Amino acid sequence: MDVNTKQLREYLIEKYNVEALSTFLFDYFPQVYNEITPEMRQGKRIQLLLEHCRNCGRFFDLLANLERERPGSFNPQGFSKTPFPKMALDPPNSVTQQRNQRQIFISHAHQDAVFAKRLARDLKKQGWEIWIAPDSILPGEKWVEAINRGLAESGVFLLVLTEAAVSSRWVRSETNVAIGMEHRGELHFLPLKLETVTVPPLWQEYQWIPVQNECKKNLELLLQVLTDQKNVDLNRIEEHKPHKDPSTEIDQPLKRIEIDVLNCLVRGAANNEIALELKIVPNSVEDHIESIFKKLGAQTRSDATRIAHEKGLVSLINQATELDGMPELELTVDRKEKDNKKTPLTQIPLPQQTLLLM
Repeated sequence: MDVNTKQLREYLIEKYNVEALSTFLFDYFPQVYNEITPEMRQGKRIQLLLEHCRNCGRFFDLLANLERERPGSFNPQGFSKTPFPKMALDPPNSVTQQRNQRQIFISHAHQDAVFAKRLARDLKKQGWEIWIAPDSILPGEKWVEAINRGLAESGVFLLVLTEAAVSSRWVRSETNVAIGMEHRGELHFLPLKLETVTVPPLWQEYQWIPVQNECKKNLELLLQVLTDQKNVDLNRIEEHKPHKDPSTEIDQPLKRIEIDVLNCLVRGAANNEIALELKIVPNSVEDHIESIFKKLGAQTRSDATRIAHEKGLVSLINQATELDGMPELELTVDRKEKDNKKTPLTQIPLPQQTLLLM
């Protein structure tokens, strides 16, 4: 979308003070809100917002949100040469839609966006409808409104469990609400375990499906659970031997987002290119690089690339490709010797395995 960012920056500086901008970011762009600090200057906060919209393709949303906040005084067409449909400026319909049992709400931390979008892509290929933030948020729709709409419309809630997810206030809130809805029989709750982390007590009551990047039959298992949400025949699931995780060859294993950033470093990408590819703000890129250097004992990008080869991380990095061309989602669960009766999902004894990082 062709947007005059200089003019837009001047408008935000003139019309939004620190408090107003913070409220605006909290309502519409929580990813940016989480990046700001009390001592951060107003110009820097606005720059983070504009960079986020550029990297994530959300300028259309930004203009619609500003128009909703300042109806009559803000004209989106004055900041963009791209035609702006009038229908997009109207506030989202507050009427609750009928629940779609084949729509999946994917809850994830923004640090796990690469995996979550890959998951969404694979499930869409199988005919499932997906609700995932921020892609499913309508122009002019506040974040809370969008989450409520997604939960009200979806028949399945998939939680992508990582350390970042447990630390995310949004993910925790979504998950707690989803568990309550699951107890009322309103949706199906299905947690996917990507990392071994400590979870809230209520979450511990659920069986977690551990995720690994291995065989195609793992995707078939997830689809089987989704298709037949009441019964799963464990005898049809073949055993799968875990493979060694190259990331454990270093003292402190790399997180998923750090694997993605290291992948970009090995390819020689600059910070702004990494931010654009992974859809994160540049400040986060610097923080991740600093963490990678510390864990690898590297001083420079060349050091990090060399150590990645020496430690056997290259094969790991090659799996962390961009969304296009990624292998299909793979989940694994060990087989338990059971009788031939079908077992209810809530009774499936899924093992507590750890993630083989992608």
